[in-house]
Amino acid sequence: MSRDARALSTVVGGALLLLLTVALVATAGAMILGFSDQLSNPPPFVSEEESVTVDIVGNEAQHSLELVHRNGEPVDASALSVAVTVGGTTTTIPVSDLDGGALDDGEWSAGERLNVSLNQSTLCDPGGDSASVQLRYRGARSSYLLSERTVPVERGQFAIDGSHVRASVPYTANVKFLGTGWGSADSDAPVNVSVAVGGERAKAWTMVHDHDTTVGAYGVSRQDAGTDIEVRAAGLQHRRVCDSLFGIPINCHTEPYWVRVSSTENSENVRVYRDGSDAPNFTAASGQASAESYVAPYVENGTITLDDNQAIYLFDFNEDERDYQDAVVLVSFFTQREETGVYRSSGRDTILCPAETTSASPNAHGH
Repeated sequence: MSRDARALSTVVGGALLLLLTVALVATAGAMILGFSDQLSNPPPFVSEEESVTVDIVGNEAQHSLELVHRNGEPVDASALSVAVTVGGTTTTIPVSDLDGGALDDGEWSAGERLNVSLNQSTLCDPGGDSASVQLRYRGARSSYLLSERTVPVERGQFAIDGSHVRASVPYTANVKFLGTGWGSADSDAPVNVSVAVGGERAKAWTMVHDHDTTVGAYGVSRQDAGTDIEVRAAGLQHRRVCDSLFGIPINCHTEPYWVRVSSTENSENVRVYRDGSDAPNFTAASGQASAESYVAPYVENGTITLDDNQAIYLFDFNEDERDYQDAVVLVSFFTQREETGVYRSSGRDTILCPAETTSASPNAHGH
């Protein structure tokens, strides 16, 4: 091949490389604009190099959802609206209804926040298990989606944070000790379950052998929102203790000690389930019944079935190989007023709606 031919080949190759680079840049730009927290098909006030970033986050202090303008150009406030869809029903809210003074200049600018009040008729009455929240921009010729978020909806007005359960409104409660499977084939070890309200011990039960029927129940009188109901469980174990002589164990014996677990300490030794949770499926130790067998009256087709104001606690006293049936406790909350709000529950922002259950029965679905 001649030198001229080689030079031409280099020029053509460079041109193809340039075209490929341009195509990749265009594709990357389209991908960026497709993110749900940025503008889709940006309106005229946004250039190709800019975007308006909007977050929809929970504000537990105000029991509301917040629209946060993170960065980008100011947006004409009169062109904004929020659409909330629950159970197939959509409610449109003008942003002017959410204004707390942020829109006095007619624009929504970076750093400004708008609160979406949580209306019970909008979020709870349709009966859905999630709410889709959209912030839309409607211009003279077309409309654009600026941000969208789906928030789960739960009923019962209590939030689960690890193993810690917090009631969001004033309440009464019933704590029911359903059973214990701490013993083994050749030993029945004592189990103690107690209830503390606001840090003060109120009730306790002790079982000296495995029990798969209700041990007892305790009614909690009216409490303020946020007052802890702490369920504590303890199981008696034995450990081998030896003196030492020149590093050699001597005079060995066993001594008893209690393993204590609390429901307010987010311990790995507690699991909390509510209506709709997958039923526990832990392998039981030799000679013991499984956790699933202890909660069987509250399971249908592999799913925990409770009233929406109830939660089941499963405790385990081991450091590893946990099977979560050493103590089983059912807690029922009966709220004293109805309030819709956003709380951090199960590691995510969750809309809490009033419970459909209003009676004082501690039994789930008649169990």
